Amino acid sequence: MEARRMLGFREQDASCGLLDILHPDDRDLVVEQYRANLSQTVGMSMTTFRIVRPDTGDTRWIASRGRAVLDGEGSAVRRIGTFEDFTERKRTQDALRSTLRRHQALLDATSVIVWHSDAAQTSCERQGWAEFTGRLATEVGDGWLDAIHPADRAGVRARRDRAHAAGEPYLNEYRLSHVDGGHRWVRDDVVPLLSDDRLVDGWVGIISDIHERRTAEQALRASEERLRLASEVAGLGTYDVDLVTGRREWSPEFHDLLRIPRTTAPDRRLFLDAVHPDDRVHLLDDGQMSEETHGSLRISTYRLRFGSGEVRWMEERERLFLDAESRPARRVGTMQDITDRKRVEHELWLAAHADALTGLANRTLFQARVEEAVAEADVRGTEACVLIVDIDRFKEVNDTLGHDAGDTVLRAMADRLRRCCPSNATVARLGGDEFGVVISCERYRAAPNVVGENILQALRQPLMHGGREIESSGSVGFSVYPRHDADATALLKNADMALYMAKKAGRNRVASFDTTMRDDLRRRVDVLRSAKEALNRDAVLPFYQPKVSLQTGKVVGFEALLRWRDASGLRSPSDLQEAFADPDLACRLGSRMLSRVVADMRVWTERGVPFGHVALNAGAPELHRADFADGILQALAHAGLRTDQLEIEVTEGVLLDDATVAVTRALKVLSGAGVAISLDDFGTGYASLTHLKRFPVSWLKIDRSFVSNMEADKDAQVIVRAVIGLAHNLGLKTVAEGVETRSQLDFLADVGCKLAQGYLFAKPMAAAEVPTFLAGWRASPAAT
Repeated sequence: MEARRMLGFREQDASCGLLDILHPDDRDLVVEQYRANLSQTVGMSMTTFRIVRPDTGDTRWIASRGRAVLDGEGSAVRRIGTFEDFTERKRTQDALRSTLRRHQALLDATSVIVWHSDAAQTSCERQGWAEFTGRLATEVGDGWLDAIHPADRAGVRARRDRAHAAGEPYLNEYRLSHVDGGHRWVRDDVVPLLSDDRLVDGWVGIISDIHERRTAEQALRASEERLRLASEVAGLGTYDVDLVTGRREWSPEFHDLLRIPRTTAPDRRLFLDAVHPDDRVHLLDDGQMSEETHGSLRISTYRLRFGSGEVRWMEERERLFLDAESRPARRVGTMQDITDRKRVEHELWLAAHADALTGLANRTLFQARVEEAVAEADVRGTEACVLIVDIDRFKEVNDTLGHDAGDTVLRAMADRLRRCCPSNATVARLGGDEFGVVISCERYRAAPNVVGENILQALRQPLMHGGREIESSGSVGFSVYPRHDADATALLKNADMALYMAKKAGRNRVASFDTTMRDDLRRRVDVLRSAKEALNRDAVLPFYQPKVSLQTGKVVGFEALLRWRDASGLRSPSDLQEAFADPDLACRLGSRMLSRVVADMRVWTERGVPFGHVALNAGAPELHRADFADGILQALAHAGLRTDQLEIEVTEGVLLDDATVAVTRALKVLSGAGVAISLDDFGTGYASLTHLKRFPVSWLKIDRSFVSNMEADKDAQVIVRAVIGLAHNLGLKTVAEGVETRSQLDFLADVGCKLAQGYLFAKPMAAAEVPTFLAGWRASPAAT
């Protein structure tokens, strides 16, 4: 009955037996073993199995021990035995085995060597020692220390001895000899084994391979040290901001850049107070900055301004780090002083975009600003205006006062342009004495005209250099996009054409571009091309118009007038007028005329033709050549001609606008050598008595515009009379051009004019016709 109660049978289970409560998984095995046990007649047998108690439904482990009961013949008739419920013991054993498996797995995963020693560590068992070190695991005493790196050995021994003396756990990290050669870093975790009375009766240690970790840590420390040294050398300050706690860390160099003590606690307000007020608005707060820098490296530059007033440029580089839930968690960055770099960049920018003499924008930057103004005009529906400014008679300043005076004028003009132009204008020096201004303005406003007039007024003010007053003025041409031209690329070209027209009209004025200027430009291009072709075809030749003495009626000389032939026939200089404004072409045409005239004069001289003298026109470009006078004298000498057989005619404009040192020297050299100088078209310009006295002028030529109007215009007669009277008073002689009627001739003779030329006497003729003309000329004084 006791056995049935242990097995959980109740009174109502009287008909149930053991087979009814066996665990289903164990039933077949138990039945098989029971049958086997019945056949055993000697000894005890034991069977373990599980039952399901009918009273509680619990599963219990049962151990059954029994033996067979034999009859008189030795046959088993029944079995007797005991049942034992060992469920709790079974659970304890299973838990222990599980714990042992886990501990073994942990050792296998985290350790290389497991060792156990007695309290004095005189004997020791080391599992895995031979496999790791290649040394015997039976080493006794401190012999195992020989496997430790010599540099670590003393420290390991000292820490072990201190821990043993105190009976405390300890930890050693050292380099241990390895079977592959060399040493590897290991970690030795050691704990004491204590007896019931708390005395140490042994030691247990686990040695783990930490070589990769220690090597990585050493590399990291070396890298950090290199970074620290580099930061110190480069003046690189670092910071670290915890966006969760708000905690900040600043490196010593960061404190130095802010010029605050290194002991000062990091505070964003300290940083912001040091930032230049104009840059402070661009620096965001921590939250905004986190959004701005998310996913990328943020690079920003700003200025720090210190109490002394000094300003330094800084460059900040910052990266944002997110937590496991992708929320901003940390900001790490650097700050570096880039003041020197900024200065170099500015100097390079100035070298590339600014004029070294005046500090204005150069042509490169000006062109870029013109393109920007055009783009803005297209977007906003406004206008872009370009003004080209040229300083009048600047070359005269350079030649007469020197280049230092010229530089003074350029700097002064640049300063005046800055002050008088609108604040949104870009003012540039385009080269030489030419400046450019680009502005944006509303459509159909007179702003360009106003700006142009303001520029002229500013440039007209005299300036001082070396105690001497320098007169100044300028010419301005402008073009407006799209008002004048829908082609934005033509804006500069159109403004340049307008400037050309302003200078051509007399300088010191403002000219606005119009489409007729483009036609004039095309015509000028055609003229230049025709002139070059005439020179290349050797089609340039002189025609000669006689000059007659009004006292004797004799031909005393000729004026050489340029002509050239083309498919249409003989062309006059008026068709090539623009060519004489081109310095190169003017010199080439003048040189060709000189050689032809000298050759004709030589032929006439050799043939005894009494041509008297020949007057040859010379323009400003020729007179500016240093060898002009010497070239003429050499040509005359080479041809065997006297210097008084040639006369040089110059216009008032040469004396007014281009009276440089070279011009003055050339005229004086020629005059001193016996070549007469004649002032052509006198009265049409602004030549003053000062100019007549300054230059060695012998003849004044009265312009044909006065002569042709004398019969109908009394004022013209007054002017002619006044010019002749002036010449007489100054000791000069006069020549009247364009005489076509007898009455004109008589008037000129009456007022004392010396010579006259015009169609009344003869039209210009080829050199071959001159001898015949002179042979048939009959002298007839005008007074008769």
